[in-house]
Amino acid sequence: MSRRKKQNTSSGGGEWLTTFADLMTLLLTFFVLLYSFSSIDAIKFKQIAISLSSAFGGKTGVINHGGN
Repeated sequence: MSRRKKQNTSSGGGEWLTTFADLMTLLLTFFVLLYSFSSIDAIKFKQIAISLSSAFGGKTGVINHGGN
């Protein structure tokens, strides 16, 4: 007498969907950051650089003499 094969009751193929959703979220975040940095001016950049430098305890002169 032969035994019947058990049928797979899981939906199947859903494992890749979590990875794909994580990838799409990371890509969206990356492009939003690129867009936000694309329209920054020099004054704002210098203010942000000085603020971050002081927050992390570094020197206040992040950019010296125009980057030379």
